[in-house]
Amino acid sequence: VEFLVCSKAIPVCQMAKSGRITNAEIRDGKRMAFCDKCIARGKEHLSPLGYPVRRLVDYLDAADIAAAVSQAQAVPYSEIAEFKLDGLSVGDHAKAGALRFFARGDLENEELGEAVLRRYLEAGLLSIAAMRKLIADRKYDVIVVNHGIYIPQGMIVEVAQREGVRVVTYNPAYRKHCFVFSHNHSYHFTMLEEPREH
Repeated sequence: VEFLVCSKAIPVCQMAKSGRITNAEIRDGKRMAFCDKCIARGKEHLSPLGYPVRRLVDYLDAADIAAAVSQAQAVPYSEIAEFKLDGLSVGDHAKAGALRFFARGDLENEELGEAVLRRYLEAGLLSIAAMRKLIADRKYDVIVVNHGIYIPQGMIVEVAQREGVRVVTYNPAYRKHCFVFSHNHSYHFTMLEEPREH
């Protein structure tokens, strides 16, 4: 058993929400100020367990970062949502993250909509690069991840599936004291597709 934390590997994640991250952080490409709180919380909860903790940031180098920044800027804005990298739906997850960031159904008339969407695309590309290296290095049998969509979780799921690693996603259920565990994709899809008797 190992745990995985980000440790500032990506510039924005599902924890980012409008009001939690400043316009300057978005425009300047800085890491989010609350990353430090997330890192501290991870250490507080994971260290006592005694299991190895891997860091996404340790599987990225300067070339990975430069490529992600360049590619995230090169994709035409109108094509980001449909953008795929080697068949991985990074644009779809980036769009989901940006919509979640603003708590909106679209990015129209959102002053920083394009900037935020491009930051999520960059974060998704970095997540892919790091996960490919991590899975090649550690050769996991199963990866368990919350949500299974957004950034970085959606990219973790897609890379794992591409590499033949079994995936289980989880999320608190709508019934008290329960969780929904979904195999091979997000609970968002399980709720729609799984037969009711299951």
